[in-house]
Amino acid sequence: MSGDFIKKDSPAGKVRRCRYCGEILQEGSEYCDNCGRRVSGDDKGYAPVSDRKAAIIRWIVGAVLVAVFLILYFTLKK
Repeated sequence: MSGDFIKKDSPAGKVRRCRYCGEILQEGSEYCDNCGRRVSGDDKGYAPVSDRKAAIIRWIVGAVLVAVFLILYFTLKK
């Protein structure tokens, strides 16, 4: 693998790997050479949701809420 690093004075368990694809990261790298995702500065432990995916989820939730409101409104109106 290109870009591998293992410090001679550190145990093998200290090697940094990309949390998304598992590739061994270069020392001090901000982005994974394999998948291109940002690996530094994001220590939340989960993959960020893309803006587009979040927008789609908001639209779906909004549409469901409007549909439920309309169904209740016309059902209780009688």
